[in-house]
This record gives sequence, C-alpha cells and structure tokens, in this order.
Amino acid sequence: MMRSCHTNGVHPPSCWRYCRRAKQLLEKAKLIQKLLVYNAPIMPTGILKFCLEYAESPSDHVRGVFESIRLNSRDLRGTGLVKHLAEVYAFRNTYVAHQDKELTDREEARKAPKTWVDLVVRLEGIVAATPDAK
Repeated sequence: MMRSCHTNGVHPPSCWRYCRRAKQLLEKAKLIQKLLVYNAPIMPTGILKFCLEYAESPSDHVRGVFESIRLNSRDLRGTGLVKHLAEVYAFRNTYVAHQDKELTDREEARKAPKTWVDLVVRLEGIVAATPDAK
C-alpha cells in the first residue's frame, strides 16, 4: 500500500491530483518492471499504449524509466500511433479478451483485422528503422 505523502495522513485539496498521478505512475512502473525484468505474462499492448500516451503528455519531470520513455518515444509524438494503437486495444478488450460485447457489426468485423495488420506493419517499420532495436 502506498504511504501518504503527508505525515498526518491528510491530503490538502491541491495535493490530490499529484498524489493520484504518483500512485498511477508507481503502478505503471511496477507493470513495466514485471514485463521487462521478470518477463511476466502481462499484455504488452497496454504497456505500450501507456508509454506512448505518457510520452505525449505534458512534462512532469519524473526521472528514471519515465524519463527514458519520453526520450525514446520523442520521434513517435504526433504521428497518430497512439490513436491507432488505442483503436486496436479497445477492440481487443471489448470483443476478444473480455468479450464485453458480441461482435454483430459485419463492417466492424471486416475492418478490425485490417486495422490490426496495419498497426503491426507500422510497428515493424518503426522497429526496423530503430538503430538499437534487436
């Protein structure tokens, strides 16, 4: 459990936004660690989505892995990749992984695989153009 940032345990109203953000970043850091260090079976698409969204968010001067995310994702800002990935991720969560809804829309069923393949091709192109990628 995360400790309070105040010794008396009471958060002033101006602090709530920062405390909530710190907790969210701590949770994401733990997921990134589980995936990269321990090779845990975590959905990497969700982590990639978070990293791209974080890289495009206003600077918060958080160091460590978050500074690295911003630095290494700088060329992807404003490319529409976050939107593309979010579309695939939402479809995956709604119709595939959690099956919240039944897919009855024929057009959406036809469009989804193309969108997925387009994203994979796009990501492969990014990896191929990255000098340090293995």
